[in-house]
Amino acid sequence: MGLRTIAARLAPGVALAAAVAGAPALPAQAAATAPEAYRLKVVEHNIEGGPGFGGAPEALAGVNAQITAFDPDVVMLTEVCANQRDEFVKKHPGWTVYFSVMVEVQASCGNKSTNPNLRQGQLLASPHHLSNVSNDNLGDADADDPNRVKQFKLLCADVKIGTRADDSLRACVTHLRAHREPEDHAARERQTARIRALLHDRIWTQGQAVTVGGDFNAQPNFNAMDSMYYLKRDSTFGGSGDFHEAEQTDPQWFSTHGPSVTCRATVCRTGERTIGTDLKYDYLFISRNVTHGGRVSGLVLDTYESDHHVYRAFFDITY
Repeated sequence: MGLRTIAARLAPGVALAAAVAGAPALPAQAAATAPEAYRLKVVEHNIEGGPGFGGAPEALAGVNAQITAFDPDVVMLTEVCANQRDEFVKKHPGWTVYFSVMVEVQASCGNKSTNPNLRQGQLLASPHHLSNVSNDNLGDADADDPNRVKQFKLLCADVKIGTRADDSLRACVTHLRAHREPEDHAARERQTARIRALLHDRIWTQGQAVTVGGDFNAQPNFNAMDSMYYLKRDSTFGGSGDFHEAEQTDPQWFSTHGPSVTCRATVCRTGERTIGTDLKYDYLFISRNVTHGGRVSGLVLDTYESDHHVYRAFFDITY
């Protein structure tokens, strides 16, 4: 598991002092105390709940294991069947859980004669209080199969963490369009641009910490990820995105970077594969307004028989 520090990109402070002859000495003042960081812990997993498990609760084995081992603040799941959502709620009483429908009828979620609720979508959950929920449509629906239209959403909520205000953190989960045709790449670019538009003012005007995760169906070097990463493909900062990604500081994966990416010694737009043998499609991001030199760390875990790996991260965030 990587553990590194993102260099703070702040204008240097300038201290001004003026001495006036004969002026009385001022009382000594205590040095300002740096704000205490909050270690935010997030788990993300595409559980392949329909195609891989037929709607069975065993698809939740990975996230349930990580809830026990990692004690996350936020859980983000994709490809969740409605009955698996129900099982998650039963397994974690006291948690707040929201579900966003992506497919109205996902036949692989079960047998419609015995289970009329075959919806599939995204799940956002927390042991903390959630409020101010939104479920924004990102557009570019996938209608290749008229019997199974996919609607792409960004499901978000404010999360009450520690002693901070109810709206100090916003957490969002998404699942973007798949496939590799030119129209699919273009659709994902529009979808991530929409995510940026939805969250940018929350970060810079409202001062919220924002974490975003899910299955983006895009590798770190793809154009679609430019709207997410503040890190550019040449490994310098200043990109159009508002976020740092949990694995961008782990050098053990720097050699796996994709075309058009170059790495520096401490940072690179890449990460460990989360599907198959060499593809990173799953992400956990944190807004850069609360990571002033803060630590970020990502860890890719077992698949638990999904086609995606469980992915977890922590972010030391300071307001």
